Amino acid sequence: MSKTLTISTLILALALPSLALQSQPNDNDGFDRQEQMTERMQKNLGLTADQTAKIKAIREKYVAQNKDIQGKIQAQKKVVMETLMADNPNRAQVEAELRKMADLRVQAQLIHFDQRQETSSVLTAEQRAKMKTQMKDHHEKMKKDKKDWKNRKEKSPRK
Repeated sequence: MSKTLTISTLILALALPSLALQSQPNDNDGFDRQEQMTERMQKNLGLTADQTAKIKAIREKYVAQNKDIQGKIQAQKKVVMETLMADNPNRAQVEAELRKMADLRVQAQLIHFDQRQETSSVLTAEQRAKMKTQMKDHHEKMKKDKKDWKNRKEKSPRK
């Protein structure tokens, strides 16, 4: 009993922070963010009006799919939490529910991939190369920021 309680507590302690940090879906389906991204692409890549219209259509095409999968992920998070909070959580059941959530996240990433591929097909070779460079630069900046944040966190005094 004590071992089961310890394992359950450990699983809960590990799972709660990551589940709590997940963003909740909002009512505008991320439309504002999508609009900002399209505007940024238009400015940074020099999109034509036709390209901009096609990219907006692609984004709108994926809104329902993204909303659907995010809703499923949110529902699965609740199932995982309920499973973890049960009086006697079963390890196999917890694992099964976590795998379902992982599968949903893979589906979400594949939808994102499909949208990115379709968007990329609208761009010229030069625009794709420029976008690839910008994405790589952004990724490097994020890695640096994360490293800087970890260094600051390690140096801060602990209470």
